[in-house]
Amino acid sequence: MTSKEQGTWELGGLTDLSGTLRRKVPHERWWAPAVASIHDDALVWSGVGKRIQPGRGMLEGFIALSDARSAAVLAYAKRWGPLFWSLAQCDWDRAEVGYEIPQPYVRDHDHDPDDLDHAHRDYTFESAIDGGTESLAVWRKYARRARAALRIAAEINVGGSNGELQDWRDMTGDSGDELPDHREDALDRFCQALDWWLYLAGVRPRVSMRGPSIEFSSDGLFGALGLQLALVAVRRPGLASCSSCGRPYLPSRRLQSGRSNYCPSCGLAAARRDASARYRERQRQSLLG
Repeated sequence: MTSKEQGTWELGGLTDLSGTLRRKVPHERWWAPAVASIHDDALVWSGVGKRIQPGRGMLEGFIALSDARSAAVLAYAKRWGPLFWSLAQCDWDRAEVGYEIPQPYVRDHDHDPDDLDHAHRDYTFESAIDGGTESLAVWRKYARRARAALRIAAEINVGGSNGELQDWRDMTGDSGDELPDHREDALDRFCQALDWWLYLAGVRPRVSMRGPSIEFSSDGLFGALGLQLALVAVRRPGLASCSSCGRPYLPSRRLQSGRSNYCPSCGLAAARRDASARYRERQRQSLLG
């Protein structure tokens, strides 16, 4: 991330108070590889290492890979895991007769979810793979896409323009020669591009009883990056579950751990109701002595 980009993102309201792109991403954990190396301009990984969760520097580090050397991609993958973790349609297409996936399964071909032969909702499956080969060209492509999305979001938020043509090409994969005609068109195309990323990654809500709460599941790092990118673009500090109705919502400020929080629909009335209930419970406990 260059100082110019940092300034653009700050001006566009994309960074938090500490100047980072970090957001609270309620995404389930995934695994870092046990072994990873670079071979023939591809990341080759295998086995299961430590568990990973979204954290500081994940998105910034990924964006920096858009034109990075292979060693930088390797270091990032060892820290944050492979880009794709789940079985995909291309794996089933290459499976043995009867669509039986051999176990353990190691993906030995390049995979890009943008491939029109596989770009549909059957992209991800519940089973994880045990290793794989990922083209560095694909890594750099999605790093450029993320960087372009942030540049466009900053420009749209500032209101000065609808972004640069090359950024739109990188974000959408379209080699067209025309920028969006007006702001509404730019917003529609931008949201469609981010929706496509989340769709390809299979980002979906899941119930977690550790809390309990609603969190998101996807194809590992690829989905977590898309979710964080979306939160940055809409300028929200994260996703939260309302303490009253339980529905997920986008808070307007960073939440404090251990405190109740409420969506706009429930709001102050629910907060007062819960506070009264807690007060009555404390009174009852004190009487029981």
